[in-house]
Amino acid sequence: VEYRGEVTWTGRTSLEVRVTCVQDRRELAHSWFVMVARDAQMGKGTAVPPQLEASARDLAEGEGRKMLRQERLETTLHKQPPSSEESALVHDMFSQGGCAGLH
Repeated sequence: VEYRGEVTWTGRTSLEVRVTCVQDRRELAHSWFVMVARDAQMGKGTAVPPQLEASARDLAEGEGRKMLRQERLETTLHKQPPSSEESALVHDMFSQGGCAGLH
């Protein structure tokens, strides 16, 4: 098994890395990780170098994933309660034993 990583997007203080798991020349899985550069002394974000070898497609896809991350932040349970549909789903799972040990 081999893991390959590449920077797929850079912002002002953050970067996105795509990690791919490969075995026998076949891609088994991939995932994106976002990391934020921090100034160790100030404890704040610090600038990262721009991505130099990015194609227009890579940049557009990276911006698209950034927008998805921002949308998810707005819909997190920390900012708004679950919808009535989500509450009903959780209740159904609970009542059918989907939450083992909580009955």
